[in-house]
Amino acid sequence: MLILGIDFNNMVFGSFYGSPLQNSMGQNVNAIRGFFLKFQTLFMNLKPDYVLFANDLSRAGTFRRKLFPDYKAQRKPTNEDIIFQMQKTEILVRALGFKFLNNPLYEADDILGMVSKWCLDNGHEMVIISSDRDLYQLINPNVQIYSFLKHEMINEEYLEEHYHLTPSQWIELKMIQGDPSDNIPGIKGIGKVTALKLMQEFGSIENIYQNLVNFSNGLRTKLINGKGSLPLMQELVTILTDYSKINFDISSLLRSEPDEKILKESLCILQLPSLIPVINDLSKFYERSL
Repeated sequence: MLILGIDFNNMVFGSFYGSPLQNSMGQNVNAIRGFFLKFQTLFMNLKPDYVLFANDLSRAGTFRRKLFPDYKAQRKPTNEDIIFQMQKTEILVRALGFKFLNNPLYEADDILGMVSKWCLDNGHEMVIISSDRDLYQLINPNVQIYSFLKHEMINEEYLEEHYHLTPSQWIELKMIQGDPSDNIPGIKGIGKVTALKLMQEFGSIENIYQNLVNFSNGLRTKLINGKGSLPLMQELVTILTDYSKINFDISSLLRSEPDEKILKESLCILQLPSLIPVINDLSKFYERSL
């Protein structure tokens, strides 16, 4: 059985920066069109048994913000145009009968992490659709990631070939280097290049600290000064995988009957007749039994 797990916000954002398209009301609809063209391609090529869309409900209420109030605090409010297209895209996805999984305490990454662990535990496969490299830690023999940004399927072999790291080492890499886009500091003064070199050479944070004597005074000082922050960094960068937190069961992904009325009305209002055959293709999908 194959589950297709889509990082909804990530895929809408990726489509937003594609070719421009406006309707006669001056509304940008390029992200909506691009999103469904991508979804159709994925759907027809991968032929998943189940599809889930994971999205964020809130930044302020997540457990990471409670742990670290500065988490993602530097981000500007989302562009109103993107919000409009995201809302319209969600209406269409729901009208097609596909399910969203979300929770105010957790981010989309965590939802995808929980379902990926469920797949591993139950012997099923999952392909996650996202360009977010944080998700590389979720890769395992049953779980791969497809990035439209790279146009590549990313698996354990890819991580070894391109980074010489395992998925679990990816977590420790992020602990050291941090993540400016999420306002996660990591170890102050150590960037991506140095962090990757350290992990490739020593394999773990534990081994790095066991070899402090071999480093320059500057690097050694940064590592010593930053050691106390590592437990917090670990909590911030580690994606949750305990699916009991959301009581996940495959029945939560059972698809509803498409709502043809909403689909037709929405496409008409948005003036997206080019999506009619795409939506029709997606409407034909029904879950196959386990």
